[in-house]
Amino acid sequence: MKNSEGSQALLEEAASKLRQAGYKLTRPRRVIMEWFYRKQEHATPHQVHAAVKDFGVGLTSVYRNLELLAQVGILRQVCFHDGYQRYEPVLPGDHHHHLICSGCGKVVKFFNCDLDKLEEQLAAETGYVVDRHMLQVFGYCRRCQKDR
Repeated sequence: MKNSEGSQALLEEAASKLRQAGYKLTRPRRVIMEWFYRKQEHATPHQVHAAVKDFGVGLTSVYRNLELLAQVGILRQVCFHDGYQRYEPVLPGDHHHHLICSGCGKVVKFFNCDLDKLEEQLAAETGYVVDRHMLQVFGYCRRCQKDR
C-alpha cells in the first residue's frame, strides 16, 4: 500500500502509541492502519478484511488487531444501531459526530459540537470528570423523506 506524507506521519504516531502501550507495529497492523488512513471512513471488520486480505491478513487477525488498535486509541469503535460494529481512525484534531439516516443508513459527519456547558453541568452534578463524548443524531435524509 502506498503512503502519502500525511498518512506516513499518522502511521509513525500510531507506531509510537503502540510502543508506549507495549506492542509492536506488526505487518497486519501496518496494513490495516494504512488502509484506514488512506480511506478515512467507517468500516466493519469484514470490510477491512476484504480490503487487506490480498496483503496476507486473515479475518481473525483483522478482528484481533481492530480491537487492539481501538484499545490503544488509534481507532475508535462506532455503532450506528444497525447491528454492525464499525471502526474509524482517530485523527489529531478531528472531533466529530454522526448524523445517521434511519431509512438507508447513510452517515454524515458533522463538526459543530457545542456540548461544553452540558459537560460542565454533568461534571458538577455527578462528580464525574468528563474526558470525552460521542453524539449520534438520527433522522431521515432527503431521499428517504421522499420515499416515506
